[in-house]
Amino acid sequence: MERKSKVVPGKTSLADQELCDICRDKSGVRDARIICPSDVATAAWVRLKCQFGCDGYGQCLVCPPFTPSPEQMRTVLDAYHRAILIHFAADADVKATVADLERSIFLRGAWKTFSLGAGPCYFCRKCSVEDRKCRHPERAAHRWKRVE
Repeated sequence: MERKSKVVPGKTSLADQELCDICRDKSGVRDARIICPSDVATAAWVRLKCQFGCDGYGQCLVCPPFTPSPEQMRTVLDAYHRAILIHFAADADVKATVADLERSIFLRGAWKTFSLGAGPCYFCRKCSVEDRKCRHPERAAHRWKRVE
């Protein structure tokens, strides 16, 4: 029997306003806006900034050199038709909130939901870099890499 579906692969029925409202309802979120992923810049200098400007370089699986290259990241971003830019209050638990938002939006049918941000992961006291296996991939795996 042929299965008929009205859902287009990679598309969700969540409207832009609904996505923004989901974000704005979270504690610590000041605003959320839909942006075009093609407007997100990627650049090679970011990896160098991490390598020569951060004493944590190479010590976290969600930071360079373990993250996608600028070219790989551009390819990923180009696979999306929209993104959500979220503005947080200074005292907000950004990483936990974004991880929760990602799961919530995913469970509403946005299967390609994936979050990005800046800075290292804090879900473990010490990252398992030696094993190259994240202990919390559902919350941290490449979610917090810098867009290079």
